[in-house]
Amino acid sequence: MIQLPPVTQMTSIGCSTPHPALKISLLKSEAAMPVLPNPPAQESAPRLGNLAALTPGAHNYRLFSLQLFLVIIAITLSSSGCRRVVLDERFYNTRLDNWTVIDDPDTLEGPSVWRVEGDHWLHQSSNIWGRRGDFIGRWYGTFAMTGDTTWMDYNLTVRAKPTDNDGFGVVFRFRDPNHFYRLLFIEDGMSGGPLARLDKRNGPDYTEIWSAKRGYRVGVETDISVSVNGDSIQVDVDGARLVDALDSSYRSGKIGLFCFAQAGVAFADVRVRLN
Repeated sequence: MIQLPPVTQMTSIGCSTPHPALKISLLKSEAAMPVLPNPPAQESAPRLGNLAALTPGAHNYRLFSLQLFLVIIAITLSSSGCRRVVLDERFYNTRLDNWTVIDDPDTLEGPSVWRVEGDHWLHQSSNIWGRRGDFIGRWYGTFAMTGDTTWMDYNLTVRAKPTDNDGFGVVFRFRDPNHFYRLLFIEDGMSGGPLARLDKRNGPDYTEIWSAKRGYRVGVETDISVSVNGDSIQVDVDGARLVDALDSSYRSGKIGLFCFAQAGVAFADVRVRLN
């Protein structure tokens, strides 16, 4: 039986820049391999079903070919500019071990209720909103956070399905509960809708970066994509560009999901790829 060299254990990669461990392992293997002659010309090619027919020379030749093939794959992936997936949350586990729930202080109708259901969506069913007399313009609510504060340039994608007409969205480059960016959607006119808004939080206040009179359809899934590169912030909704803005306030941070007075919303397929 042909014995292949052991494979280096590495973290999961998507269609992304090859993991450094992969490139180093393959390049070392390539450097360590002697230049092998071709199999003798007089040998006829063995039948694929008869591995025992392989001569030592043919075995080494095929092993060299396999290693060379892997090196070519690594070079191809590197040149393609693909990116490493650092989060791929499908909510198959009902325990939110890697998530942290944060409710804004002094909110009404709380606490929040975040729960993974049997449909593999993360649901938030509380009507939590805040603070009395101070909700238009700030839209305090609840967050479900995950990720790493060192994430800098990345692409966040998520599916959302609101069944209420108030606020929901995503947050990104989240440093702490008082410093982050937020993308917010509101349909209810009593809450300031229809509105799509990109803002940033600094302390208790939110500062608008971009907004448009655009709501959403209750009960319909929405695909959201946020890409941050340096001071560039781009947002696509259902495959169409919505926001193209610049802001340099926050350079890195976690990602999260957000609700304001949204008594029924669910999120699925939360994915982050580093750029």
